Amino acid sequence: MSLPVYVDAYSDYKANERPRQFVLDEDVYEIAAVEDQWYSPEAIFFKVRTTDSKCYILRYRERADEWRLQSV
Repeated sequence: MSLPVYVDAYSDYKANERPRQFVLDEDVYEIAAVEDQWYSPEAIFFKVRTTDSKCYILRYRERADEWRLQSV
């Protein structure tokens, strides 16, 4: 399952380097930590832990400039 989400991401020398928070169904999830990050030919994946101690996987497709929630 994959859902589109709005992500506020930290950007330094490169856009969308690291997610800081995301919005799903009008709820804002603050990210406490990025626990893992990996790459595929099509996207960058981030395993994040929110401030309420839940883990999520976010996918960022740079070419499409699109964030999606991969799993809960």
